[in-house]
Amino acid sequence: MRNRKQILCLFVAATCLAASLITTARAQEVESTLRQQVEQYLKASESVYNFTGSAAIAKGGKIIYAGGFGMADFEAKRKNAPTTRFLIGSVTKQFTAAAILQMQEKGLLSVDDTLKKYFSDFPENIANTVTIRHLLTHTSGIANYTASTAFATWLKTNPSLDDQIAMIATLPPDFAPGERYQYSNSGYKLLEGIIVKISGMPWDQYMAKNILAPAGLSATGFDLMQVEEDLRAVGYTTPDSIRQRAEMWPPGVAGGAGALYSTTLDLIKWDEALRTKKLLSAASLAAMYTPNLDRYAFGWIIDSVGAYERIWHDGQIAGFAAALVRIPSEELCIAVLSNDDTGPARSLAIALSALAVGQPYDVPVRKTPVAGNPDRYPEYVGAYDLGGGQYRFITTENGKLYSQRAGSPQFEILPEGGDKFFYPMDNATTVLFIRNEAGEVMAQEFQQGGVDSRHRKLPPDEAEKVMPKFEVAQVDPAIYDQYVGEYQLAPIFSIVITREGNQIFGQATGQSKFEMFPSSETKFFLKVVEAQIEFVRGADGKVEQLILYQSGQVMPGKKIK
Repeated sequence: MRNRKQILCLFVAATCLAASLITTARAQEVESTLRQQVEQYLKASESVYNFTGSAAIAKGGKIIYAGGFGMADFEAKRKNAPTTRFLIGSVTKQFTAAAILQMQEKGLLSVDDTLKKYFSDFPENIANTVTIRHLLTHTSGIANYTASTAFATWLKTNPSLDDQIAMIATLPPDFAPGERYQYSNSGYKLLEGIIVKISGMPWDQYMAKNILAPAGLSATGFDLMQVEEDLRAVGYTTPDSIRQRAEMWPPGVAGGAGALYSTTLDLIKWDEALRTKKLLSAASLAAMYTPNLDRYAFGWIIDSVGAYERIWHDGQIAGFAAALVRIPSEELCIAVLSNDDTGPARSLAIALSALAVGQPYDVPVRKTPVAGNPDRYPEYVGAYDLGGGQYRFITTENGKLYSQRAGSPQFEILPEGGDKFFYPMDNATTVLFIRNEAGEVMAQEFQQGGVDSRHRKLPPDEAEKVMPKFEVAQVDPAIYDQYVGEYQLAPIFSIVITREGNQIFGQATGQSKFEMFPSSETKFFLKVVEAQIEFVRGADGKVEQLILYQSGQVMPGKKIK
C-alpha cells in the first residue's frame, strides 16, 4: 500500500501534467485562431489588392502560417509558394549592417571610423567627418545615388563597385553629417565597399560565407537570374491595373543596398539566427536595434504596435516588394514578399503584426461607390491639422473630391454615403467629415489600420497659409502639340506626353497618366504630386528635351519620339 507521501507526489505530478496539457491545448487553440485570421486576411488581400507573392508568420521560430498567392510566372501559370525566391530590395540593408557589426566584433573596424580610413575619392570635409555609424543610420548627408541623374547610366553600363563609389564621391552633400535623417542608398553602397576592402572578397561572396551560410539561409543569395527558373519569381509592375514584366536591375548596381533574394521561410530563419545570437553578440544586437534619428537603427526601423516594440524594414526594387517585421517580446516574425513592385508587401506585413498581437487592423474589402453630391464637396474643402506641423488637404475639381497629405501624392476619394468617403486603392481606409450643430464641417475622422484619428479643420485664414497654391496660366492649348512625344530620362525610364482636347498629360514608365497644368507656355506642374516639368527648345526652335523637377532632383530627358 502506498503511503500518503507517495500518493501526494502522484497527485502533484498528475496536477502538473493536467495543467501542462491545458496550457498546450490553449496555445494550440491560439495558434489555430491566428492561423485562420492570417489566412483570411491574406486571401482578402489577394482578392482586393491582387496580392501576388508569399507570406509566413512564426512564433519562437515555429512556423504558424506559410502560403503562396498569385503566380510566380503569370505567363507560364506557375504559382507562388513559401519556397519561391523573390528579390527583397532594401531588406538587404540589415544583412549588410550585420556584416559590419560582425567585423567590429572581430576588431576589423569600428562603426565610429571615418570614410578617410577606407576611401580616397571623397573631399576632405566629407572623408574626415562622415562615419560608418552615419552610413548605417542614413544621417551621413551623402546624396542618394539612385536618385541622381548619373544613376540612369548604371542600369545600362553596370559599372564596377570602384566606379560606383567614385561617382558617389562627386555628389554634393545634402547636409552636414548627423544633422538629420535622410534615406540614402549611398550609405549602404559605401558599407558594401568597406566590407570588400577589409575582407578582400567580393561583397556577395563575403556575405554568403560569413552571414548566409552560418544562419542556414540556403535559399538566399545574390543573383536571382542564376536561380533555377522553377524556383524563382518573375518580377512585375502594374501601372493602370495592367500587369507587365519589369526590367530588372543588374545585381551589382543594388549591391549591399538591395541586391539579395530570399524566401519567406529563409527570412524566418534569419529572424531565428538573430534572436538566438547565432551571428552577433547581445551587445551588437543592442546596437543594431537602437533607434537613431527618425527611429532608424542599423538597417532596421524601430516603432511600436500597441504596447509592443516592433522592429521592421521594407524593400522595393524593379519587379518586387518585400517587408520583414519582428516583435521581439512575443518572438514573432512576419515575412511578406511580392513579385509586383506595386504590391502591398509593407502594408500587409504591418497589418499582420497588429493582428498577431491583438491590435486593431482592417481586413481588405471592396466597396462600390454610391452617387455623390458634388454640390456639397466645397463644404469639405480645406486643410485639416494632423499635428506636428502636418496637414491633409481636401480639394475638389470637376465634380470629384481629392485628399492629399502634405508632401504626398493626391488621391481621389469616393463617396460611401452621407459624409463618408473611401480610398479606391484601399477601401478599408475611410474619411468621415464631422459637422457641428450648425451643419458646418469642423473636422474629419480618418480610419486606417483599424485606428480612428480626428483632425480639426483649420479656419479659412489659417488654411490659406498652408494650402498648396495652384495658379494655372492661360495658354493656347494648340501649343501642347509641340510637346507631344516620348522623353527618355534613363534607359528604362521615360515620360510620354499626350494631348487630349484642351488637356495635356504626362505618363512615366510604370505609373498612371496624370494631367499637367501650365504655369507658363513652357512650364507645367502636377497636382497629384509635387513635381514640375519644363520643356526646352533647341537652336532650331523645336522641342528637344524636358526637365523633371521633383524631390530636389533635376532630371533631363531627351525627346526620342
